[in-house]
Amino acid sequence: MPNCDGCAYEQRLNRIVCDACYEQEGTVRKSLTVEPLSPDAAESLFQARVIKIAEDAGWDRWHNTNPRKSAPGWPDLILVRGPRMVALELKTMTGRLSDAQQHWLEILARVEVVEARMCRPSDLAEIERILR
Repeated sequence: MPNCDGCAYEQRLNRIVCDACYEQEGTVRKSLTVEPLSPDAAESLFQARVIKIAEDAGWDRWHNTNPRKSAPGWPDLILVRGPRMVALELKTMTGRLSDAQQHWLEILARVEVVEARMCRPSDLAEIERILR
């Protein structure tokens, strides 16, 4: 059975957030019931369902609409809500991770701190200091 996304409470229904976390957070978040997909569902249908669940649960999302212009293996979805960031690589039931996808998932799973900044060309020295 799935666990609550906010705690370790094991759910009886396939809901993203248990009633206790829902009430505690005081958010206007829908109680989500996830309907299963067919085992042969296309990745695009699976992705659309995940995006809908994320949006309904209050996650901000980023999806690369042109992966050919990104680093090979970068995850399909980056989801952010509050202090959490979740990187998801979505596959069909028979889909397999490429070596690059496995590499990125391993790297991202080890991240403990995320720094977010806006940088200009005049910030090169500061960027170098941060990255060294």
